[in-house]
Amino acid sequence: SILSIEAGVVGYMTWWGVNLDGIALINLIMCIGFSVDFSAHICYHYMSEENKSPEERISSSLYALGLPIVQGALSTILGVFGLAFAPSYVYVTFFKMVFLVIFLGAAHGLILLPVLLSLFGPGSCSSGEDNKSEAISCYRLTPQLSIAPVTVYGTREDKCCVVQRITHQSRSPMQKPRGADLAGIENLGYDGR
Repeated sequence: SILSIEAGVVGYMTWWGVNLDGIALINLIMCIGFSVDFSAHICYHYMSEENKSPEERISSSLYALGLPIVQGALSTILGVFGLAFAPSYVYVTFFKMVFLVIFLGAAHGLILLPVLLSLFGPGSCSSGEDNKSEAISCYRLTPQLSIAPVTVYGTREDKCCVVQRITHQSRSPMQKPRGADLAGIENLGYDGR
C-alpha cells in the first residue's frame, strides 16, 4: 500500500507539473509517513476483530474508521489548501504533494485495502466452519481460576483452548474485556464436539 501510494504520488507529480528536485524529494520522504496512517488504522482494526469472518471484519473496520478517515483527510487537505495560492514554489509543491498523498492514502485505506484484505487477508482462504472458534461455557478447576465460571474458546485443528474468566461486573457495551480477564492458554484435551 505504501509503495502504491508513493508510485501514485510520483506519477501524478509529473502530470501536475512538479519537477523531481530537492524540495520534491524531501516531500516524498515525508509523505511516506503520511501514507502509513490510514492503511495502518484499517489493518490494525481488521486484525483486532477476532472470531469473525473477513467480511464482518471489513464491515466493522469501515464502520468504525470510515468517517474518521474521511474527516482526517478533509481536515488535512483544508489545512494545507491555503498554500496552493502562495507565491512560493516551495509552498505550492508542498501543497500538491500533501494533497496527493492524503487523497491517495484515503482512497487506499477506504477502497483498495478492504478489497485486498477480503481477498487475501487472514481467514479469507479457508472454509467457513474450519476457521471459526467455538465458545463453550464450563466449570474447570485450575490453579489460576479455582472454581470460577470460564468460557473456553478453541479450534478443532489445534485442540488448544483460551480460557477466559467470566466476570459479572457491569461494563458498558463498548468496553472490551481487560487483559487481566484472560487466564492463559492451555491444552484442555478439547476434542471438537
